[in-house]
Amino acid sequence: MKKGLPLIILLELFVFSNCFSQEIETINICFSRTTIKNQSTEVVSGKIYYQAPQKMFIKITFPLDQWMIFQKNGMLLYYPSDKKAFHFTSKNQFSLPFFQSFVGVVKENFGLSESGFTLVKSEAKEDTLFTYWAPPAKSKRILGNTILALIQNKLVLVKVQNSKNKTLIKTIYKNHIQWGVKFFPLEIITKRKSVIEKVIYSNPHFNELLPQEIINFKIPMNIKIEQVEW
Repeated sequence: MKKGLPLIILLELFVFSNCFSQEIETINICFSRTTIKNQSTEVVSGKIYYQAPQKMFIKITFPLDQWMIFQKNGMLLYYPSDKKAFHFTSKNQFSLPFFQSFVGVVKENFGLSESGFTLVKSEAKEDTLFTYWAPPAKSKRILGNTILALIQNKLVLVKVQNSKNKTLIKTIYKNHIQWGVKFFPLEIITKRKSVIEKVIYSNPHFNELLPQEIINFKIPMNIKIEQVEW
């Protein structure tokens, strides 16, 4: 990746399979993401627009004006104020972990079974159902069990352990709303090592027509798009 590129907000990008429910055609939702690392705090806010099956637009409004457009062949990064644009390409599909965590709740067992995880056991403690999932054989040198916790069909906890049963990542889901038969969390808190990430969602809309500025979005003709391999 080239040096000197503008700051890429939210670009903790990983490869994920498409975990969106086929029932969902569009989502638009506001978000605020706070990341705390050591003594540093970073806040990013904006709006996410999703259109099935793979289009996603993120309009960041704070701390700067930035567009992120996810496509099959990569990701566009556009800075209207600076009149700059970058096209990132990769052999793998770009995705946002925190938004995947939001929509992943619509998948049965959080999509673990279709990813090769195997149910080890289930146990009920008061009003909470815990399920324990062993990773695929190829991942067992690194990963231990992944633990899900549900209360009244609402996913409230995902804990990923390493091969020595130490917690690698712990995600807590709160403030659920119901859409159809599914429950979506409007507050997601993830803890890993020395990093705490808190995402607050608001004003969600499902299966509504997206704004014309999203449907017809194009980088202005007078702006050169710089190509970057990721």
